[in-house]
Amino acid sequence: MLYRIFTFSLILLWATFVRAGEYSVSTFEVDVTPPLGHPTIASLCGPAKKILDPLWVKGLVLRGLKKPVVVAAIDWCEIRNQSYDLWRDRIAEAAGTTREQVMLTSVHQHDAPLSDNEAQQILTRYGYEGLMIDLAFQEECLEKVENAIRHSLTQSTPVTHYGLGRAEVQDLASNRRIRTESGKYAYYRGSFTADESIRNQSVGEIDPELKTISFWNEDQPVVAVSTYAVHPMSYYCRGEVSSDFVGMARQKRQEEMPTVFQIYCSGCSGDVTVSKYNQGDYPSRVALAERLQQGMREAWEKTETFSIDGLVFKAYEIELSPRSASDFSISAFEKLLADPQTPLSRRIDAAMGISWLNRVARDEKIDLPVLDFGNAKWFILPAEAFVGYQIEAQKMAPETFLMIPGYGECAPGYLPTSLAIEENFDEEHHWCQVSKRAPDEMQKALRLVLEVKPD
Repeated sequence: MLYRIFTFSLILLWATFVRAGEYSVSTFEVDVTPPLGHPTIASLCGPAKKILDPLWVKGLVLRGLKKPVVVAAIDWCEIRNQSYDLWRDRIAEAAGTTREQVMLTSVHQHDAPLSDNEAQQILTRYGYEGLMIDLAFQEECLEKVENAIRHSLTQSTPVTHYGLGRAEVQDLASNRRIRTESGKYAYYRGSFTADESIRNQSVGEIDPELKTISFWNEDQPVVAVSTYAVHPMSYYCRGEVSSDFVGMARQKRQEEMPTVFQIYCSGCSGDVTVSKYNQGDYPSRVALAERLQQGMREAWEKTETFSIDGLVFKAYEIELSPRSASDFSISAFEKLLADPQTPLSRRIDAAMGISWLNRVARDEKIDLPVLDFGNAKWFILPAEAFVGYQIEAQKMAPETFLMIPGYGECAPGYLPTSLAIEENFDEEHHWCQVSKRAPDEMQKALRLVLEVKPD
């Protein structure tokens, strides 16, 4: 398909421009590890029983535009709805910017917290206080993040250049989509499966490239942000809190380059896991980390630097319509919550479903922040966007370096492609909270951000 450039003058909310030579960057990191007993993935994986390694928020504050831009990647499973707005508001206040200019993404490990304040408040009304998240613990995390950001601003480093690097990661990612014995396709290949007939099928659709964007002070690198599209778990639901293999790889890179602050974001990987290359044990975790680390290393070695000239931040909004099925209505969810026989997992689903539908009813659209370097664009897509959207974006803008983390506003859950919907993915996965129009809505969002339209 061919595309041509055009301007979305009516849909772009606003953009800020700045001349070269006016930039600085500061970095921050905060330990956001939950205490023992805290729910992991909203109690769907039970309570935390052991802390294998800490969970972090790692981020940067880029100053030089009209208002600062904050990038923050948190080792939590998801942040949704009012929680996502709360986190961005608090980060923005500390950095002296606005919610729209906070590019917040969850790395999406599963032995980690999931935050949806309104859903937790709903659960509390039904007698399940703290079932999803301990709000007092979250407040402690927010205060620490605010303090770390404010402190970082006193230690900013001038930035004159940015770097772009990419490299293929070997033997790490594989698509969930597999062919069943009946000849039909299904999305059964999770992060780990013992069934070799599933695990050993072909890799399927993935984006093999890891992307790294870095900021430099002349010839001295300051911070590197890497993104790769794969679910970040080797194993989970054992009560062992961990940043998993992606955290291992990030830490190893930090040790290799102690003067360059390392941030990692998960790409659009709702349908991409490590299953094909994973035995579901600690040696596999280490091996997966080494492969990701090697991808980061090669992307760094291939990095080209460019003078920052005319960097633009653009603020967009997108809309995703909710599922219309009767069992995904507020009344159906309330009925589940009121029924003492409803399983715990369904109660959690119901509370998050109500929170999402209330957001839609309030006409609160999803922010889509974009850093536009000219020859590169860096933007965050919502929720568990499938890798097909990341691949399609690159097809729309083949000459542009694109870095696209997923897991921004996570309320919509899975964001399947049109092919996945044709194969009934949405009907078989309750984590999908969007309608069958989602692929068209996501395509519209990509065209909006990339400023292209079908020819």
